[in-house]
Amino acid sequence: MHVHDLTQNEIAAKGRELYEQRIRATVEANHHGQIIDIDVKTGDYEIDDEHLEAARRLKLRSPDALLFAIKIGFPAFARIGGRLRIQST
Repeated sequence: MHVHDLTQNEIAAKGRELYEQRIRATVEANHHGQIIDIDVKTGDYEIDDEHLEAARRLKLRSPDALLFAIKIGFPAFARIGGRLRIQST
């Protein structure tokens, strides 16, 4: 299977593998809380406070990049969900 044929789940798995095995130890201490975008085809990455800025820089270098993003030092990029609290008057 070529990297171009990866599903979204496979891209996420490859990105997490690259992060854990090759990148995390290098970036976590100095970039905690920032966003890292990783090109799963090449292993290249960019770090920024803003996800879109990191992604833009990677895409400028490699327009065909397959990107995976994660918030450094956290198990997920963002939290989805929550609770709606309605205050009574």
